[in-house]
Amino acid sequence: MALFKPWGGLTLPETMRRLFVTELREPGERAERGQGDAYPYRLHDLAAEPQREEILSQLCSLQGLERGRRDRLVAGTLLAKRYSVYAMAVAAAISLYDRLLAVDGAVVRFEPRSEGTLRYETVMLDGTLAVDPMHLDKRYRQVREHRTRLQEQTQHLFDSLSETTGASVKVMWSLVAHQVQQGYALMLERYAPHATESRLALIRQDREAWLASGDNRFSYRCQPFEHAAYQGEPLYVRPYCCLAHRMTSSDHAHGFCNSCPKLGTEERLQQLAGH
Repeated sequence: MALFKPWGGLTLPETMRRLFVTELREPGERAERGQGDAYPYRLHDLAAEPQREEILSQLCSLQGLERGRRDRLVAGTLLAKRYSVYAMAVAAAISLYDRLLAVDGAVVRFEPRSEGTLRYETVMLDGTLAVDPMHLDKRYRQVREHRTRLQEQTQHLFDSLSETTGASVKVMWSLVAHQVQQGYALMLERYAPHATESRLALIRQDREAWLASGDNRFSYRCQPFEHAAYQGEPLYVRPYCCLAHRMTSSDHAHGFCNSCPKLGTEERLQQLAGH
C-alpha cells in the first residue's frame, strides 16, 4: 500500500510541526542539552524536583497565574490539556504515516511558550507499522502496545502533577482522551473525500485500538454535540472543564472552549457560529 500523504502531500515532519507543534529529532542526535537550548526540559522532568517546580513556575507566569494553591491547580490541569496535543501527535503519526513516535519521558523534550502552550521535540522509532490487509491483526497489536506504553508514561506524569498541584488525575486523563477522540473524528471527516478506502479502514482500526474498553485510560467516552442548527465538523464535549476560563489576567483572558461542558446549547451554538 502506498503511503497516504495527508494535508496536501506534507511529510510526517511537516505535519508534526504544523499541526502538533512537534519537531522530529534524528534518532542518533544527542538529547543532552543545557537550559538555554530550545527544548530545555524532558517530560520526565515533570516528575522530578527541582525541575518540576521550575516548570510550573514558568507556566504560571506565562498564563498570568499566581503561585497559590488555586492557580497551581489551574496550571496543572492546563498542562494536561497541552500535553494531550503530543498524545494526538503520536496517534496521528500512526494512522497517517504508519510510524511510531517515542513516548519515553527521557526522550521527549518540550519548551514552555506563550500563554502556557508547549512545543515538543521527539524522535521516530525504527520501522513501520503493518499495512497489508493480511497483517492487520499485527498492526492492531502494535498500536495497542504503543498506546499502553504512552498510558504508563502519562500515568506517571499525571500522578506527579496531581501530587504537586492538586489537579485531578481523572480530569487530566479526560482531557487527553477527549483530544484523541476528537482528533480521530476530525481525521476521518477531513480525509474521507480524499483518502483511499484502505487508508480509512486503517484509521478506523487504529481508532478502535486507541479507544478500546478495558484497562485503557484513553477509552473515556465523550458525548458528541448534536443539534439541528449545527452542521459543522464533528464536535465532542469534554466531561470536565480544562479551567482555562480561570486565567483572569487581562493579558491572558480566556472564555469557555467550544467543547466545554459548562456551556449550554445556545451558548455553544453562538460560539461555534462565531468561529
